[in-house]
Amino acid sequence: RYTREAATSTASVSSGLLERGEYADLEYLAGQLRDKKLTFPDGDWLLPVFYRATAGAAGPDRDPASWERTRERLVKWLEEVPGSAAAQIAEAKRLVGYAWEARGSGAASEVKPEAWPVFNERIEAARVTLNKAPRTCPEWFHQRIVVARAQGDDLASQQALFEAAWKAFPDYLPTVQAMVFNLLPRWCGQTGQWQRLARW
Repeated sequence: RYTREAATSTASVSSGLLERGEYADLEYLAGQLRDKKLTFPDGDWLLPVFYRATAGAAGPDRDPASWERTRERLVKWLEEVPGSAAAQIAEAKRLVGYAWEARGSGAASEVKPEAWPVFNERIEAARVTLNKAPRTCPEWFHQRIVVARAQGDDLASQQALFEAAWKAFPDYLPTVQAMVFNLLPRWCGQTGQWQRLARW
């Protein structure tokens, strides 16, 4: 188990490897974090830190051009390691973040009409990217559930994704958090529904 200071180190190492094009080491690091289920003392996995770093998810004040720089690095990663699950998941996560940057974080009624096509295009690209990747990593399910919410998939489809995720990786908290969020009344759930999932 790792202290919270390990998050800074993991993020720095991950982003540095990507920037330098050290793809074999990226694959190794992703595999170690995934297969050994390395965690913080509270049980949270370190794996999400790796994906935030490699997807370039640096917060709302990031340089807009960095989305493209990250894309170029991920393309090179996939060229060097065709079919890499980690690279495809990172690219899908990048696309999701890029989509929300176009949309904004406000209510749907506050979104500019011209932002919707951009949002939808990027979310669909994330879905396509994920569907090409093997389902060997818990972050695949996390991102797929996030995409399902963004595309307004029916609740049965989302629950099927969650049940598959729970069966394969029952202790991966981000997937649970994503599904709980999807079950809030503001999205596609009903009052009390997320509480029942939390007790599941």
